[in-house]
Amino acid sequence: MDGLYTIYDRAAKQYGPVFQAHNDDVARREMIRLLKSVAAWDRDSFVLYHVAGYNSDLGLVDGFGVPVEIDVIMPDIDEVKPRGIV
Repeated sequence: MDGLYTIYDRAAKQYGPVFQAHNDDVARREMIRLLKSVAAWDRDSFVLYHVAGYNSDLGLVDGFGVPVEIDVIMPDIDEVKPRGIV
């Protein structure tokens, strides 16, 4: 079962668009990719949440009572490079 995730913006006080990821690690990777263009001093304004499970075979969503915060340790974005680039 995949998961449905969203990123909460503390400054805007709202959740962003929901996206699908196979697991928490893939969702973390997507959040890091999305925050690549955000200034380092502002990255703490964003929090990753797992909001539901999603069965892509049956098209069923299994929502949680409340969003579950997923810990993300942001790397130095300047060190994150596409695969194959050294």
